Amino acid sequence: MLTRRIIPLATAVLVMTGCEYLERSADSGELALSMEIPGTLGMGEEGAVLLVLENTSERMRDDARIELFLPDWIEVGRVEPTGTEVTMVASEEDEIRLSYRPAEPGIEPGETARVTQSFRIPPREWWETGRPLGDRTIRARLVGEGGEVLGAEVRSRLELDTLVTRVAGGAAVDEEAVARVARDRIGPVRLGMTPEEVREAAPEARDTTWTAEGMQERGITAPLADDAHVVARIADGRVDLIETRDRGVRTAAGLGVGSTLSELREAYGETCVGVGEGRVAVWFPAEPGVSFALEGVESAAADAEGLPSSARVRSLWVRDGRDDCP
Repeated sequence: MLTRRIIPLATAVLVMTGCEYLERSADSGELALSMEIPGTLGMGEEGAVLLVLENTSERMRDDARIELFLPDWIEVGRVEPTGTEVTMVASEEDEIRLSYRPAEPGIEPGETARVTQSFRIPPREWWETGRPLGDRTIRARLVGEGGEVLGAEVRSRLELDTLVTRVAGGAAVDEEAVARVARDRIGPVRLGMTPEEVREAAPEARDTTWTAEGMQERGITAPLADDAHVVARIADGRVDLIETRDRGVRTAAGLGVGSTLSELREAYGETCVGVGEGRVAVWFPAEPGVSFALEGVESAAADAEGLPSSARVRSLWVRDGRDDCP
């Protein structure tokens, strides 16, 4: 008997966190199945698997179902489009198997059918009960009316942030160490440090270079505790900006990469917004020195009132400069 609970998710919107969707596909000759899964997800975050079935034959096909296999620790949500026939059965090797009939009465030649399966990564409290992480593979396949497999499987690996893997692995996480973003520093790396001082504070730091707005810049990438990293930009011989894309780095309010704009506004109030280097960023007079880049927001929509509250932080940095709104 399947004992995993099904949770009612509000939507089946695809969620991107940290990187682009990963797509895999397989062709059975007359039917082509592709699968897209989200990028890196954290504790309690929602995502979705998009399954697309294309009829490449010259006849209507109504004789195939899609089977989706998910790790059994995932919390399964609702299916779109509403009314899609789906059955859930227990499966071997610690998986949940979902079976869908993607379209009724069938799929016409040259047409496609889509199924979106929402899911959620369990919250931190669930992992702290000692449940092991287990396999992260998500796979899908086509089966005929008699259960025969049609074509190759589609497989992809679900990426989880370092905080999930550490807690699921039984590692203790120092909450005081996680809240380490301040007005002029991230962890031991401070604005105004020389490269030598950065290497002294973080002995495993390494030099790095990159191109921004057509200009080559240099800096130092420095590891922190809990598998997090920062990049310190060097200008005129000193650190003038420190950036991270790791979820293990948090402000004193517990916010950082993966947090929503709604959470930022609730904590810090008045919101300032600007565009630079192709990204939309927000900052707050109540949290001076810290800027947050938002994911999936067009620069044309860079208006504080028009920004979606659901937008998530993709990176944060500390810097000198103005903290009021322009």
